Amino acid sequence: MLVSLLLPLTTHANIFDSCITTARWLGVPIPRGTNAKDIKPNSYPIKNGLILFSYDNNDHVAKIVSFLTNGFWVIEGNKIAGKLTERFVSFKDPFLKGFWYPTQ
Repeated sequence: MLVSLLLPLTTHANIFDSCITTARWLGVPIPRGTNAKDIKPNSYPIKNGLILFSYDNNDHVAKIVSFLTNGFWVIEGNKIAGKLTERFVSFKDPFLKGFWYPTQ
């Protein structure tokens, strides 16, 4: 499990209060001042890129860790308030709105 490889979670509690801050902490170069709602799809699914979600007008991002036969394994902050979590996301997830990968 990837979470067990990270630094102790208790020292990073405030990082996990935001999906964007968590994604940056996980190495995704999201520009400063960017919110989840600001990120527009610009890519196909790429490992270490972002998967974008919209939950009742509340946008959210997660980092793609790996591909499975019927979806993605992601790691994210604040899907559960203030927590770092991993989960499976189906290719058919109704809240999936696209993918983002940093461009030069």
